[in-house]
Amino acid sequence: MEAGHIGQNLYLAATSMGLGACGIGAFMDDPINAMLGVDGVEEATVYMLAVGKARVEI
Repeated sequence: MEAGHIGQNLYLAATSMGLGACGIGAFMDDPINAMLGVDGVEEATVYMLAVGKARVEI
């Protein structure tokens, strides 16, 4: 539940700065946990969100 609330705040913050945000629907936990230096048991990746320049629709 907290991960969703944090994600929503990131969406709102990105939008307020003129950026786009997109939640990542599926990801491989083990490589991401390793990259972040967490063990996947006591600490683990539960949510991913990309933030960047929004694409302009024409």
